[in-house]
Amino acid sequence: MRLRDEHWDVTFRGVTIWPYLRFNYQEKRITAYKNNYRFKISALLLPVSLVIHSCLRKRPVVSVVARSGMVDYVQTEFASEDVLLVSRSEQLLGNALFVEAVWFLFRRLSWRFVRSEYDDVCRYLASKGIESQKYESDIKTAIGDYFYNYFISFFVRGRVYYTNCLIPKIERYMGLMDSVEIQHGVIHEEHMDYANIESKYIKNSLLVWSLQWAEKLKSIGYCGDLIVANHDYISVDDRVERSGVTLFTTVDEGYSCKVDGYKGSFPVRLQKHPRDYFSYSNNNFEEVVAGEKLTAYAICHDTTLIYYFLKNSVFFVYLLLFNEDEADVVRRMNEKYGACLGENFLVSDSVEDALEVIRLHEQEQCRLS
Repeated sequence: MRLRDEHWDVTFRGVTIWPYLRFNYQEKRITAYKNNYRFKISALLLPVSLVIHSCLRKRPVVSVVARSGMVDYVQTEFASEDVLLVSRSEQLLGNALFVEAVWFLFRRLSWRFVRSEYDDVCRYLASKGIESQKYESDIKTAIGDYFYNYFISFFVRGRVYYTNCLIPKIERYMGLMDSVEIQHGVIHEEHMDYANIESKYIKNSLLVWSLQWAEKLKSIGYCGDLIVANHDYISVDDRVERSGVTLFTTVDEGYSCKVDGYKGSFPVRLQKHPRDYFSYSNNNFEEVVAGEKLTAYAICHDTTLIYYFLKNSVFFVYLLLFNEDEADVVRRMNEKYGACLGENFLVSDSVEDALEVIRLHEQEQCRLS
């Protein structure tokens, strides 16, 4: 991968904020998060728990997004420890609602109180020939996270393990806490949160799913301290049904419309992405939740689950977006996941065609057996 020139010297009060601008600058897509505002009592109790925790400092804090797989992983990895679990509502209900609200206010308001320093960052970008207008939101978010990180570090005094919940990603570059980031997705050469980062910028550790992922991170130039987990997050699963098709959605409206337009009658299970908020009207699908048995076949877009499919011998069909090039997809599937065209997956531009591809593949497998 050939990156444009990087600018790690873009800082706020001595801390690099380039990671907040990096995706935008390298023109890489990042999945948007839409907060789930459903309330439960534990969300009200969490601030109290954090205050008590700041006084006692006894339990490690583990903060993750509330997805079934991630929560199951945390419960397995930290089964022998008494931890304070903080979770951001997403696929499942979490308990971080009020803390998230405070974080939101820091992001919206902080830059206004340091307007001259915000302007300094913009001028510094301009001196490098970078139009700061394109990055105004990123800069404001980084400044908000800088001050919020000081705020939350007062309450989290012991060791904290985190994904994108409770602890902002700027902690990796500030190191205010005894913090360990938890790997929470497939890492590859084009992932701007991990690719080509020198050790001098990274102030904490990263807990990776397995030794394989540690080697992967090193190969793409991530130079921070790595801790290999006791349990592999993605391992061979006995919950695979040897028949059936599951269609996995993503967070693209065009993709969702393509799925919703399916007119066939073949029984297909539909599993929505945790951040897919599209209102599907098609009743030809049986909607299921994450954590249920995998089927022998899958239809999907680019997803962490592909690595899971490969581990469990699930053949998948990649459903193209309207503007995607098939050759580029084939290359990306191989480079990111090690998936081979024909052996592990095929590509299609409609749900109907994908099901026909699956039917033919199933017939070929029957013939060979």
